[in-house]
Amino acid sequence: MKRTLTPGTVVVTVLVGLWAVLAAIPVVIAVLSSFKSQADIITDPLSLPLRPTLDGYVQAIAGTLGGQPMTQYLLNSATATGVGLVLGMFCAILAGYHLSRVKSVGAGISSGYFLILLTLPPVVTFVPLFTLTGTLGIRDSPWGLGLVYAAANLPLGAVLMRSFFLTFPGELIEAARIDGASEKRIFGSIVLPLMRGAIGTVALLTGITMWNELALAVVLLNNSDSYTVPVGLSLFRSQFQVNFSAQFAGLVIAAAPVLIAYAIFNKQFIEGLRAGAVK
Repeated sequence: MKRTLTPGTVVVTVLVGLWAVLAAIPVVIAVLSSFKSQADIITDPLSLPLRPTLDGYVQAIAGTLGGQPMTQYLLNSATATGVGLVLGMFCAILAGYHLSRVKSVGAGISSGYFLILLTLPPVVTFVPLFTLTGTLGIRDSPWGLGLVYAAANLPLGAVLMRSFFLTFPGELIEAARIDGASEKRIFGSIVLPLMRGAIGTVALLTGITMWNELALAVVLLNNSDSYTVPVGLSLFRSQFQVNFSAQFAGLVIAAAPVLIAYAIFNKQFIEGLRAGAVK
C-alpha cells in the first residue's frame, strides 16, 4: 500500500534532516581538523585539510602535553566503564525485574526512590563521594571510579529495566510456574534470553554515559596515571599553549570505541527501543 505524504510528515522529515545535518557539522569539523597541522587550524579552522598530516594523532598517542600517552587514558576509561557497566547492569537487571513483578508497598517506595535520585543534580554528591572514596581507599583509581559509576547509574538503569520488564508477557512466566520452574530458572532461562535487546539498549546508553563522564573523574582522580579519556583530553594544553591538532585527534580516537560498540550492537539497540515503545 502506497503511503500518502502529508504536510505534517514533510515538515517533520525536513526538521529531522536539518537537525541531523547540524549535529553532524561539529563531528565533521573535528575529524577534518584532526588531519590538519596546528598552523592550518589556527589560520583557517573551517578549511579542508589541503596538506593532510598525522602529526596530531602521533602527538595524541604520545601525550605530548597531557603527561601520559593516549593509550593509558583509553585503558583507564575501559577499566572504569567496564567495572561500572558490569556491576551496574547486574544490579539494574535484578532491581528492574523485582520492581516490575512484585506488587508491594516496599517495591513502590523503591521505585519512587530511584525516580527521586534521577531528579537530584549530580553535583550534590561530589563532596560525600570524595569523602567516602577516600575512606574506602578507592579514590584516584579507575577501579574505584568504576564502582562509583555503577552506583551513580543504577537509578537510571533500574528505572529503564523496570519499564522494559513491564512489557514482558506475564503469561509465559505463569506457564513456567505451572510447569514447576523455579524463579531462578524462569529468570535465567526465559526472561533474560527474551530481553537481550532491552538489556543491550540500557547497557549501551549507560556505557556511553560512563565513557564520556568528566565531572566525577575530575573530582575523584588526582594522578595522571589514572586519568580517563575526558580528563586526559583536557590536558592537551599548557599554560600558554593549546595543541588543537592533538586534541581533535584525541577526540576522534576517544569516539571510535563508542562508534564501534554502536555498530556491533545496533540491532539489539533498535530492538530494545522497539520493545520499550509498546506495552
